[in-house]
Amino acid sequence: MTTDEPALAAEPVGDEWVDEVVERLMDRADACGTALLGEGGLLAQVTKGVLERALRPGGRQVLHSQGGC
Repeated sequence: MTTDEPALAAEPVGDEWVDEVVERLMDRADACGTALLGEGGLLAQVTKGVLERALRPGGRQVLHSQGGC
């Protein structure tokens, strides 16, 4: 990293935002009969999706706050 590059720093995600996302994911998993744990389960799929998107070229390494999030 050169001195011209900004340092990557993430702000903590608000509890309300996390609660909303978790609630929506759990509702959808319940409606579809998706398991929470295990291979192919909700936790594994969400983790995989977040990591793949963050690590792809041009992917977001830091999500910037918008709208008070």
